Amino acid sequence: MKSDLSASKRFAPFLSLVGLLAVISTLTLFFSGRILSDATSVPKSPSGALFSLVLVLPLTLAGAVGYQIWQMIRDRRAGRPGTSLKIRISFYFLLTTLLASIPQAALSLSFIDRAMKTWSSQKWGDALQGGLQTALDYHLERVQNLTDTTQSSFLGQAIHRALVSKGSLSVALAEVNLRADGFQVFDDDGKVILHSGRPDSWLKLSTPLPLVDGTLPKQSVGPNTVLHQLRHLTLAEGKFAVVVSLILPVGFDQTSRGLTEALDNFNQLRHSSDTYRILFFVFYVVLALPILLIALLMSFTQSDDLVRPLINLEAATRRIAAGDYTTRLLGPERSELSFLADSFNTMTAELAISRTKLQQSEKITAWQEIARRLAHELRNPLTPIRLSAERIQRRNRTDPANLAEIVEPAVSAILTEVVRLDTLLKEFAGFARLPAPQKTSVLLKPLVTDLLATYQASHPLLTTSSDGVSETVRLMADPAQLEQVFTNLIKNAVEAMNGQGEITVVTNLVKKGQASYCRIQLHDTGPGIGADLRDRVFQPYVTSKPSGTGLGLAIVERILFDHQGRVWFESQPGFGTTFFLDLPMEDLD
Repeated sequence: MKSDLSASKRFAPFLSLVGLLAVISTLTLFFSGRILSDATSVPKSPSGALFSLVLVLPLTLAGAVGYQIWQMIRDRRAGRPGTSLKIRISFYFLLTTLLASIPQAALSLSFIDRAMKTWSSQKWGDALQGGLQTALDYHLERVQNLTDTTQSSFLGQAIHRALVSKGSLSVALAEVNLRADGFQVFDDDGKVILHSGRPDSWLKLSTPLPLVDGTLPKQSVGPNTVLHQLRHLTLAEGKFAVVVSLILPVGFDQTSRGLTEALDNFNQLRHSSDTYRILFFVFYVVLALPILLIALLMSFTQSDDLVRPLINLEAATRRIAAGDYTTRLLGPERSELSFLADSFNTMTAELAISRTKLQQSEKITAWQEIARRLAHELRNPLTPIRLSAERIQRRNRTDPANLAEIVEPAVSAILTEVVRLDTLLKEFAGFARLPAPQKTSVLLKPLVTDLLATYQASHPLLTTSSDGVSETVRLMADPAQLEQVFTNLIKNAVEAMNGQGEITVVTNLVKKGQASYCRIQLHDTGPGIGADLRDRVFQPYVTSKPSGTGLGLAIVERILFDHQGRVWFESQPGFGTTFFLDLPMEDLD
């Protein structure tokens, strides 16, 4: 259940961006449909929703992308692990998006431009204009025929003949070769007294006929459009009104209107083609920019998911390197990189077991070596003590009277060796029971200056300098143990130079990972350390001095180790020896 929740949390930003992309696509399709459906009208100002799409959404996404980029720049400057990898992954995402979108954008915009040029081509306008002109010519021709028929001098004769003979009007009209879709003769009362032709062409009166000859309003009868011409005639039988009708082809009006509208739309489109090209370009950019920004945000999200396990692994590795073998990596069970956590945890568990065994082995080996060396050191004073005691015993047995003459030197030798044994055992006890450091803030220069002054006062031919020690350097250290470190080093340097020479102390600040260290250099102008001792100087009971215990440098190394520092040296015959001490500026415990 926990892994499912973790997976949902990991994919939540990705799903949110996908949902946002779906919203943008939907809005884009909606507004593009509106623009294309209204392409023949004058471009209008964008609505509030379109304004939000054009400005608010891209600006919001740009702000989110800018914040992510600023974070990556800050992390890079701070040297945080994994930042360079995250930048490369994001760059590759962006490059892939651009490589996929730029050709598509070029093709799309080129297609739109060609389509606009095709739509606004003059040949389409000429075709529309020709079709409309043909329709107009046909209409004018029919109207002229209707007018000619209405104004014919034979019209009155045909009507007179039909009235007199009380015969068919259509026969009378045919005799004078007058043709139309419909004829109606009205008397003064507006009553139809004669008619011929198609009934659907006849005029339906709703108002009295005009008193002036001319064209009457056209009427629609079903799918047909009917034209009417009025003529007033005065015959021997009286005054009459004649209406001649003509039916236009089915759909003629609708076709003419369509041609007119199409021509108007074409002219408008051609006039606004440059504006629409710009509009389509802006619209495409408005669509492409949020998609590009969303792709960047997705790249940041995915790069975080990919880099985070590696960053955790790097941090855990540093803790392992610092000696924390209890470090474990926790990760989602279904993560693609979960095998790294499993392998790392298995490795640290094995390292912890191996380190425990190694520490036990090292302790046994170290104490065996110390016991061997201590036994050797103890054997040296015990030999003269035994010889002195045997000498007294032998004289007491063979010549008791003269015992007193050997007792004094023998006892003196025994006491000398006992003092040496006592010193040796005290040094060993001090090394074995060295307490854990009680750290506090220690100002380094006064401590070093006072110790150098003490030894210089006891050795007039000795020259010391602490000018290279910074006045402001403070260390988190045990003051007593830190003093013992410098005491041992200065004492060794004075003894190596037989009390005459130069001791110089210099400090520098160095960085190791995230920690700051003070590097202390203590240089003497002695004869240097012999090649046979260089690999063993920090081991207990290794010394080149006849009266030395060989524990001084071992104690120095132990104290530096307890302070999370380290010590090493460089030595050159005829030039002297320099001991280097790295001590942390802050408490690393």
